[in-house]
Amino acid sequence: MKYNYSVLLILCLIFIFSCTDKETKYMCHVNDILTTHFSQYTEHYENIIIIPRQGCNACISTATNYFDNTKHLNDQLFIFTRINSKKQLGLEIGAENFDLSNVVLDFDNCFYVADFPKSNYPLHLKKEQNQWFLYKVMTP
Repeated sequence: MKYNYSVLLILCLIFIFSCTDKETKYMCHVNDILTTHFSQYTEHYENIIIIPRQGCNACISTATNYFDNTKHLNDQLFIFTRINSKKQLGLEIGAENFDLSNVVLDFDNCFYVADFPKSNYPLHLKKEQNQWFLYKVMTP
């Protein structure tokens, strides 16, 4: 019986560390993308909300509602990614919002990584010492 607990503990630790490793790799990728392609936007914000337009429908709806309610806040940058159509996005969030200084459209899908399933969900990133960290996955 003691042997079974040891195996279970080892399997749990492997699972925990493999998940953390994927998250670390993803956040390194995100920090690289933000530094190389989006630095003109990120300097002035403490929070980034990445909202994919494909993936978990309920999650996207929750994040879109969050955007509608907080788009006026000066400390949040909203990045819409995995966009099927600019016209469709404009119908869903209002094309006038494209002109807001804290809204960025990522047509290159820079923030989607197939090996990191959480990139299918809206993500809230926070800045700490000029690095971005995953604060939470936005779910309904």
